[in-house]
Amino acid sequence: MTRERLGGKQALAELAVAHLSVTKISGDGGHQTSVIQHGAGLGIDVEVVHDRKRRASRRSPSGE
Repeated sequence: MTRERLGGKQALAELAVAHLSVTKISGDGGHQTSVIQHGAGLGIDVEVVHDRKRRASRRSPSGE
């Protein structure tokens, strides 16, 4: 298990304990399925969002 995945799971666990009202968070596409499942087990829906700025910077100037 990678350090990032462990960190994500630990952060979710701490969030769930400290802020009981949180039921949904957003994260970038780097989140692994196991982190999303861990969040679900804690009652937190982890939504994957895509960073439009990062995607736009990868496009060519012609938009292709």
